[in-house]
Amino acid sequence: MASLHCTHGARARAPAAPRAAAPRPGGMLSGRSGRRRPVAPARAGACAQAAPQLEGARVRPEPPIEANSIVAFAPAHRLDEPEGPPAMPLFVALSDELVVACQKQPEVARGGLKALQCLGVWGVVVDVWWGDVEREPRQYDWAAHAAVLQMAREAGLRVKVAFCFHADEQHSLPPWVLAAGKAVPDIFPTDRAGARSTECLSVGVDHVPALAGRTPLAAYGEFIAAFRDALAPLLGSVVTDADVGLGPGGELRYPSTPADARWNFPGIGEFQCYDRFMVASLSAAAQQVGQPHWGNSGPHDAGGYCQWPHQTGFFHHQGSWDSEYGRFFLQWYSASLLAHADALLGAARAALRGAGVTLHARLPTIHWWYNQAAHAAELTAGLYNSGGRNGYLAFCQVLARHGASLVLTGGEMRDCEQPSYALASPESLLLQLRATAASQQVPVSLGNLSARFDADALAELERKGFEPGGHRGIDVGPVSALVVNAMGAAMFEQPSWRDFKDWVTRLRARNGALASERGARGRRGGAGSGSSSSSGSSSSSGSGSSAAAARAAAAAGGGSKQPPQQQQQQQQQQQQQEAEQRQSALVPSFDQSGAAAPDAKSASEALAEAETAYNAACPSEPAAGAGAQPLRRAGAERSSGAQPLLGSPAGRHPPASAPPARRVRLASAPPPAGPAADAGAQLPPMSPAGLRPASAAAAAGGSPAPSRFNLNNVVIGPSFKEQLEKARSERDEARRQAAELQWQLKLKRDSSQQCQSELEQCLRAQRQRLDELEELLQEREQELRELLALLQQGRWGDLRRQLEVVTGWGMAAARCC
Repeated sequence: MASLHCTHGARARAPAAPRAAAPRPGGMLSGRSGRRRPVAPARAGACAQAAPQLEGARVRPEPPIEANSIVAFAPAHRLDEPEGPPAMPLFVALSDELVVACQKQPEVARGGLKALQCLGVWGVVVDVWWGDVEREPRQYDWAAHAAVLQMAREAGLRVKVAFCFHADEQHSLPPWVLAAGKAVPDIFPTDRAGARSTECLSVGVDHVPALAGRTPLAAYGEFIAAFRDALAPLLGSVVTDADVGLGPGGELRYPSTPADARWNFPGIGEFQCYDRFMVASLSAAAQQVGQPHWGNSGPHDAGGYCQWPHQTGFFHHQGSWDSEYGRFFLQWYSASLLAHADALLGAARAALRGAGVTLHARLPTIHWWYNQAAHAAELTAGLYNSGGRNGYLAFCQVLARHGASLVLTGGEMRDCEQPSYALASPESLLLQLRATAASQQVPVSLGNLSARFDADALAELERKGFEPGGHRGIDVGPVSALVVNAMGAAMFEQPSWRDFKDWVTRLRARNGALASERGARGRRGGAGSGSSSSSGSSSSSGSGSSAAAARAAAAAGGGSKQPPQQQQQQQQQQQQQEAEQRQSALVPSFDQSGAAAPDAKSASEALAEAETAYNAACPSEPAAGAGAQPLRRAGAERSSGAQPLLGSPAGRHPPASAPPARRVRLASAPPPAGPAADAGAQLPPMSPAGLRPASAAAAAGGSPAPSRFNLNNVVIGPSFKEQLEKARSERDEARRQAAELQWQLKLKRDSSQQCQSELEQCLRAQRQRLDELEELLQEREQELRELLALLQQGRWGDLRRQLEVVTGWGMAAARCC
């Protein structure tokens, strides 16, 4: 392995001696840092009691462990490690206290990691802070992270590293970056009042060499490349994933809601575009659209950090956010953030190319004011998700271009837990984000926002991770991975640890069911593709024959006998595949006996559709002495042995010039047995494949002999399938339009409700202001009466003193008197 304390630059230099990593400030934390939005507190519990130690070949003997140590909670046996990754891997984020414990208390940290592995946790998430590793330019210290990765490797856990290029309450940016900020303060995001945020660097300086001759993008790329060089033996085997921090909290957003006293929930925040680099970019964009005055500054009526949308002129439901200027500014503001994400993901992809590491990026879940027309809190964060515009689509397209996955948080939050005045909807926002990612085929990892391990929060995270859903016609399936935040002292308290163990056990069972379902779906797809390629016809017409051929090949192949149980399992799987293929076929298929296979639709629905399509596709030619009659149902006649007639005894038949006809037996009911059922039928019996020429004359291009038809023996023209597909497509289009109209109606209703709620809030505020003015007016009237009384009594000294107290005009009033 390369040296852990290395120098990374254009040309490699001699490595320096390793130095001990400085301890991180902050002490014991209950969760990962950078999560500032209001969430429910974690459950507290009593100290846990001791439990048997781990057993297994890979577990080395440990010194005696205290009763309150996290090692004491490890189960007494090791579960079998799966051969490959589960259907939905579970990651647990490590808190700062556990990273420090890997160096100061390795036995405690090792025991905690082993406990996670024995439960069935697939991996852990380790934060890699820029300010802790690169204390000097191009001087990297990976000692602390190497210890964590090595310990995770010994415990059999995978690792997802999170590159944190931001700061929080416990971690700061590198000292040399802060020194560069003192020389050029505009490298930090700036609000309208000129306050700087040292939480991250401004996206306007991505290509400005302001960091010791390097651009921020170059510094980010060299940092990731140094990690690759120093820990190359662990990449791809232990380190399998990497989160790329794109902004505050590792998320793609502006620092519009700072952690200090300037902001509190549910304030809308402020735009962070007032450093001179961002103002120059805004001015250039305004010049391009021919409106130079738009580039002078940001919106003047956007309000402050703690204000609500209705209190501002820009974010009001009829505010200027939907004007020409508002749309221009918001598009530029969000496009600058998107360009930053594209460039940084490109640098990370280039640094980790060929290392076997999957990239991830994080989007924020700013759920307050989501049900407000402007989505004010999202707009100040740089997410243009209002006015019928999907503000997350472009970012998902960037992720798809770089082959990265999306990481979302807030899976434990519910709408009913949010205050009504905030117009928040974390569930709707999360569903929109997942549907947008699904539309671009971007995998999604879901985690919790707060360090909660109670049963309710874990159950909600499980429900959102496994249960499918939909958003505006887009199907949303299970997520690709779950992330629990975070492994620390709060997690190993007795109530939390018990709930977490039960939850992980339940996840293992659901993972097995999900893997079986995906395997069956894959086998169905493989069987369908093989059948279509071998037969050269539709999958519906060849499903029965391909399944029979598969059974024959399995029986004849190899020449060796399989165990009875294995043969029975294979037969059951083949039968299940045949049934699923028959249900998915457009035209009903038939088994070897000629009986119709069961269809997903009911018999009445299938008959109604067939009658409509048949009468539309096959125009009748009335015979002599009888008029043509449409195809009709004949349930009673069929049950009694009689056959319904189609027109005259001559029946219907395709014209002589028509191509070879094909016949279909409708999947309504098994055909009646006996000679009465076949009386008058002159067509040959149905073949096992289900679709064959009706007669030799039809196969040769001629017209078949006149005959009578019933619902189990129908000759149709070749356009039947086309007419049926057209009818179904028109039905689907009508359904889609109806769903769209229903959605628009719901949006209008929601918008009217939002407007009504905002108007009510404004009315309450105006009434409160009116009450205050009335109280002030009463006080002034009382003071005026007192002054008049003093004036009438001629008490000039008291009058002057009273005027000084009331108005401060005592001297001028005395001279006038």
